Amino acid sequence: MKILLASMEAAFENKINTYAGGLGILVGDKVKAAKDLKLNLDVVTFSYPGGYASNKVEGDKLIVGPKPWNPKRKTKSSGKYTIKTNFGEVEYELLRGNGFWMIHTPEFANRLYIEYSNEERLKKEVILGEVAAKLTAEKKYQILHMEESHAAFGGEALRKKGKKQKIVFTTHTPLPHGHENWTGNFVKSITGYDSVKMTKLALKNANYVNCVSRMQRDILNEFLDNRSDFVTNGVHTSWMHKKLETLVSSCVGDVLKKPQNMVNSLCIDTRELRDTKAKMNAELVNKINKEAYAPKTFVPGNFTIGIARRFTGYKRLDLILREWDMLENLAREKPIQIIYSGIAHPSDKEGINQIEAMLKRARDSKHVKIAYFPNYDMDIAKIMLAGSHAWLNVPNEEGEASGTSWMKAMMNATLLISTSAGSVPEYAIDKQNSLIIPRGYDEYQAKALLGKIRYAVNNDLTEMQKSAIATSAHLTARRMMSEYISKAYS
Repeated sequence: MKILLASMEAAFENKINTYAGGLGILVGDKVKAAKDLKLNLDVVTFSYPGGYASNKVEGDKLIVGPKPWNPKRKTKSSGKYTIKTNFGEVEYELLRGNGFWMIHTPEFANRLYIEYSNEERLKKEVILGEVAAKLTAEKKYQILHMEESHAAFGGEALRKKGKKQKIVFTTHTPLPHGHENWTGNFVKSITGYDSVKMTKLALKNANYVNCVSRMQRDILNEFLDNRSDFVTNGVHTSWMHKKLETLVSSCVGDVLKKPQNMVNSLCIDTRELRDTKAKMNAELVNKINKEAYAPKTFVPGNFTIGIARRFTGYKRLDLILREWDMLENLAREKPIQIIYSGIAHPSDKEGINQIEAMLKRARDSKHVKIAYFPNYDMDIAKIMLAGSHAWLNVPNEEGEASGTSWMKAMMNATLLISTSAGSVPEYAIDKQNSLIIPRGYDEYQAKALLGKIRYAVNNDLTEMQKSAIATSAHLTARRMMSEYISKAYS
């Protein structure tokens, strides 16, 4: 069985700048888990020589710029090709890496998700689809897996060519940016259609449709013509810190080769777990003090809260700061330090404003210590996930499809403090393996969040941490890919 995943973004390693956030990281974890399962799976995406975005703090402002790289240093050329489109012939070079193909066409796809016009964005989606369909047919892939509706033209091109390959369509968000509706005079000149609803186009050609959590399926199923199954996302066990992996494996057996072994993690010695988490926290604090924007020096052992997502409105990365007096009073009683990381899309003014407001709090606070890693990447994520004592995941419940950073936190014995968003309700149990914020309006949830933090700083967390590691046996990318094999690919 040969499968080709078509995705606008994919994270293969830290220095390959072809991802912006959760979807890219997820695709990278799918590739790793497929290799574990000996599944013949490749990804096709763009090379994006201009990368996504980089952040730099200058005084009170956040400066956002490109993040260029040379794709040819990490790949080998498989030749130069041309495809015919409604907007002319498109020349591209096909680059080959370990488990992936890259479409190298800087004229049409220089940066990820950053375009000067709707026309440029739509052309990207047409090119991705056409090349994915061409690759599927010529390289004899039996299945084309369209990751998000951005890749919908791939299924359309395959069917127009009369090809019989199975087509899988996975949607990763309930929000409009994952379900684009293209209208306007330019649409016909690019696509041949008067208008295009990308999700409906994907549905038209797909044999199997899925969401990435039960909640997302329940929200979207009617919109998806009542055709959607769900395969809950998972994360690769390589996200577990090496020190913790050594400790857990000494108790339950190899967790990299057999991640299901984590279910027995209650056997971990409490003192050893505390010592291991202390070492991981010291490692994080040392990196913060050396490399982060940090107006105040962080101290190893003080309660450290990690927050790292894309900065945008519905993810509410600023929720912890909204009841500022409560947070300052709590930090006066017990030291609290918060480490942020994450990038806002350059045109997301709300996300950039959140970052700048957070930086101001960091400078002006009396008791709470706040630091920020401006350029979030996989290496920073790993050390933050492992070294934090608690991890915040507080998006609006219906806005989140699944979320995976919280899964990586659990896998690293980091206490999850979360809303019941995305796939969290499928696995998280309040005061057993996590602390869950009840539903309610923003002000109520901000106060409830501070209550959960108060509980966390005043109680022994080791039993919840053990339960979190045990829960991680069900949060793995291997479990996810096994479900795709049985539900989507078979």
